[in-house]
Amino acid sequence: KEAGTTNLDDPVTVSVCDQHNVLSKRLIPLSKKWTVTLTKAGRHTNHQLLRKCIELKKSLDCVFESIVQLDIDYEQYKDQRHVEPAKDKMEEEMLFGDPTTWAASLKKVKDKGSLPETITSK
Repeated sequence: KEAGTTNLDDPVTVSVCDQHNVLSKRLIPLSKKWTVTLTKAGRHTNHQLLRKCIELKKSLDCVFESIVQLDIDYEQYKDQRHVEPAKDKMEEEMLFGDPTTWAASLKKVKDKGSLPETITSK
């Protein structure tokens, strides 16, 4: 392979790109936050926990450096990957259409008007 070229159909490459994304966007920032929080806690913290947190941060950094050295174009992968956005809520017709759901029961009681206003207000 030439430097910087990737085969995005290769499952190993896709997995490495996913791991790069998880490390760079989630795990490494979390480990930094944990280290800062435990450092600020000072004498009130468990020093073994701080030591483990620092070791975890170092090992994550080493893994991240190893992934970066593979010379994969992660931006190309991110641009070519098509992921459907997850649905946050069920569609309203499905939610209220099934009489066994909480939303349908609440709507039925609201329509009758027998529910106190304090329960229905947000």
